[in-house]
Amino acid sequence: MTTTKKTQNLTTELFAGKVVPDFIKAHAVFKKPVNVQKVFSSIGMPNYREKANLDKCLMDIKKEGTYVWNMLKIMHDILGRCKTDIADKADKFQYLLTRDEREKQRGSMNELYSLCSLVNEFMTCIDPHSKEVMDEAIKTEDSKISLRVMKDISNTNGKIAFRKGEALFRAFGKIGEKCGTLGVPFTALDTTDQFKVFSKENIPNKEFAIVFSAGGQEGAWDILTMSMRAQWHSCQRWEGEYPRCLIGSILSKFVGVMYLTSGVMNDATEKNGNRANLGTKMMRRSVVRYAIDADDNKPCIVIDKMYPDLDKDILKAFMESIKARTKLAVYYAPDAANANIMRHVYMPSEQIREEVMEREWSYQDTPIKSKTDLYALLLNFNRDEVERELKGFRVNLSLFMARKFEDIYSGGVSIDSEVKKTINNIRMNTSFTPFCDNAVSYIIAAFTAPQSVDFLHSRIYYRKYLMDFLLNRKKTIGACTDSVNTLIAQNSSRAHAGNALVEYIFSIAIEFTKSEIKRCIN
Repeated sequence: MTTTKKTQNLTTELFAGKVVPDFIKAHAVFKKPVNVQKVFSSIGMPNYREKANLDKCLMDIKKEGTYVWNMLKIMHDILGRCKTDIADKADKFQYLLTRDEREKQRGSMNELYSLCSLVNEFMTCIDPHSKEVMDEAIKTEDSKISLRVMKDISNTNGKIAFRKGEALFRAFGKIGEKCGTLGVPFTALDTTDQFKVFSKENIPNKEFAIVFSAGGQEGAWDILTMSMRAQWHSCQRWEGEYPRCLIGSILSKFVGVMYLTSGVMNDATEKNGNRANLGTKMMRRSVVRYAIDADDNKPCIVIDKMYPDLDKDILKAFMESIKARTKLAVYYAPDAANANIMRHVYMPSEQIREEVMEREWSYQDTPIKSKTDLYALLLNFNRDEVERELKGFRVNLSLFMARKFEDIYSGGVSIDSEVKKTINNIRMNTSFTPFCDNAVSYIIAAFTAPQSVDFLHSRIYYRKYLMDFLLNRKKTIGACTDSVNTLIAQNSSRAHAGNALVEYIFSIAIEFTKSEIKRCIN
């Protein structure tokens, strides 16, 4: 019986029938069935889709590069070229024809100059770089964008050609008709890509929906493709800087995605590697996280940064959608960070963080501490508090030692003559303060301090530290002797025999330690 070795394929049912990127296909976690249990269903937030009730078109249409801005720009460009052609044609009548010919064409020439003036005035109403145009010409009607003439525009004879509020497209078309009668080239608006995109995108708001997605195949796919179904670049697109972070978001029980969609399938573009039909377009999207507010010791929902940028109306709709389903507090992470709320919010611990690499953890635009991180921080903070007295020990021991040396140098202390000569010689090469700082550093580095983790009060730990320092003095002096001797040699021109000065320096440390123990006990 012969056996055929099978190629190991993606077996998880999460992406059954889907074409997935290599970093998913090759990942060990997805070589076996994966059952991701998201927490959101238990708090009233299963995957859902609802109509978006917003008062305006949901793209931020007044920004450069949007479909409305591009529409105004192409209209402005067409009329710019048209104005040049009108002026050239009129100038030819004026300057190249004979007097008799000019008189015969006088009516047409005047019409050209009048049209040129009209076009010039009309162009001020469609310039997308003008704040007045963006504020006054763009309206919403029947849940769609409507472009309107923002002021009355008159002909050279004083008669109103276009009234304020008239449709821009209609007025633009009238100019085109006039150009046709005068033999001036004019680009039909409906032949431009910008007009086609405008017509496709400018659909009523009732077509838009808010989608929350986290669990099951739907949630896994929406999270995996959340940077592939939009018209902007994102670091988590499959060929981006951090695509592997999608793995952590898919597998984490505390991560979902919320997005606004028009129901139109995504296009194949350079931004998504020319992949079409990955799902409906995401007009705006945010990663949503289940977290814990440590101040109240209660769970909360955190909406991370909105992409491609913040739209306050859409954020309000996102938050109201969540609040309608759960009583948990809902925060928008960037705002919460500015208000210092994120300082006391953390993500619960979960096994998946240990099963995937750190670079595969869910990407956070606004960092949130995990419970593990928080525990480590608390341990570190506790250590800082408990070991607070040690900072004083180091500084005060150095000062105490420097004063002893100063007394010896001034002749106020009787001591071994060789030790005194070496101390005096050191004083000729350096000041006592830095010398004693270094000596104390070597001594403390040689001492194996007791662990502070089990102590709750700094004074109790400090007393334990001092007692251990006394009990282990022989071991400590043995460990630091070579370093202190090197320090002495670096700062003295005298050759000294034995370890007399080292032993004297350490005796000062012991004297100071005993005085500190006495102070702690009393």
